Amino acid sequence: DIIVDDNSENKDVTTNNDITTNNGFEGKGIATDKRIKNVQDRSDKKYDNEIKQIEKIKVKGNKYIEKSAIISLLNNIKSYSKESADEALKNLYKSEFFKNVSVDYKDKILTINVEERPLISKFKLDCSRTHQKKLTPLLLTKPGTFLSDSKLKRDIMAITQLYNSMGNIFVQVEDEIKSIKDGVVSVTLKVMPGPQTRVKRINFIGNKKFRNSELKSILITKQAWLLSPNTYQGIIDHD
Repeated sequence: DIIVDDNSENKDVTTNNDITTNNGFEGKGIATDKRIKNVQDRSDKKYDNEIKQIEKIKVKGNKYIEKSAIISLLNNIKSYSKESADEALKNLYKSEFFKNVSVDYKDKILTINVEERPLISKFKLDCSRTHQKKLTPLLLTKPGTFLSDSKLKRDIMAITQLYNSMGNIFVQVEDEIKSIKDGVVSVTLKVMPGPQTRVKRINFIGNKKFRNSELKSILITKQAWLLSPNTYQGIIDHD
């Protein structure tokens, strides 16, 4: 085998016979193997950064999302490169429609491989009707959307905060996800409010310049009193 050293002006030829390196070490083809690796590394790097024209886009794995909707997430991609592929993956994951996504490029064809998140067919918020009316507009999890762990966590947090504001500081919210058929689920958020907590007494320690009554007057949280069971009086709030 013969390798031409491109770095030499006279195009010296190095064969795969016995050779001596600059440090005097003798071996078979060691310098040649290094030159081959360097040429391959430069070639691979050039290939990775090369911009390639896209003539066709294919989508595989989608069940409920239209091909056109998926392609629209690619922001009019016209050419393929490492940067454009990374950007495409970022946009696809950002939509929160997919569990897994990959892109392939071959013969000027860009292929988008997707695995959709489960589609929510039914959703139930298991709590009082009064609280349902307050919470439903705030929730991101709903029928016809795709199940997202991050959205589900935000919804549980929103429910928890609402109940906390009403004195239910020990509220618990459990999510129940059931498979209806392949790729379709039902979601139930069950709210267990627990006992309502009220403030019986507020004490201050270390106040020397102000009376307790003065400090209490500027607090949002108030002490409960005899006629306050049906009001928010005595509910712990953030002061």
